[in-house]
Amino acid sequence: MPTKAKYPWDEWLDGSPWELRRGEDYMTNTPSFLATANKTARNRGKQLRSRTIKDDKGEGIAIQAK
Repeated sequence: MPTKAKYPWDEWLDGSPWELRRGEDYMTNTPSFLATANKTARNRGKQLRSRTIKDDKGEGIAIQAK
């Protein structure tokens, strides 16, 4: 039986730019989540462009799969 992914990777790795926020889109620490995002993209034959965000809204990452 297939398992449901914890995160909507099909959507987030569709080639569009995404801004993901800690506490809203993911709950783990940002470096750990970014490592998971990179690994997931590689497993799907994609490269991930990313940058860390720290602003008045909190912490997060901006990603785009290529």
